[in-house]
Amino acid sequence: MSIPARAEPSSQPSDSLRGMALLRDPLLNKGTAFTEAERDTLGLRGLLPAHVLSMDEQIARFMTNLRDLPNCPSSNALRQFATLLSGGSSSSARLN
Repeated sequence: MSIPARAEPSSQPSDSLRGMALLRDPLLNKGTAFTEAERDTLGLRGLLPAHVLSMDEQIARFMTNLRDLPNCPSSNALRQFATLLSGGSSSSARLN
């Protein structure tokens, strides 16, 4: 029995998904990266923060917050996980 493949997100979400239904789909939800025009077209006005951030800006903000975590065992595990995701080795799991 094979596992069905997941659909790849496209640049323009399906016409049938709008508003909260779109935001609940992790493959289509771009968070604050939805442009002003996309927000109007897809019924997202008022459901997202007003400021638009690109995906690169969201990543930079996440990495800054990750680096600012206090030095505790759980944050060290999260740092190691993030380093592995970014292609680093587990032996050099330092983000500073």
